[in-house]
Parts: sequence; structure tokens; C-alpha cells
Amino acid sequence: MTQTRAVLALKIVLWLSALAPSAWLANGL
Repeated sequence: MTQTRAVLALKIVLWLSALAPSAWLANGL
């Protein structure tokens, strides 16, 4: 359970870190 939750949290962090810069750049442009 703990391992699955950690993997899910890691995927969310990676997804956000991938999306945040592109959204920020889109707003800047």
C-alpha cells in the first residue's frame, strides 16, 4: 500500500513538473 502510494505521488509530481513550465510559458506568451 505504502509503496503504491509513493509511486502515485511520484507520478503526480513528475506530471506537475512537466505541465507547470509549459502552462507558465503559455501564460507568458
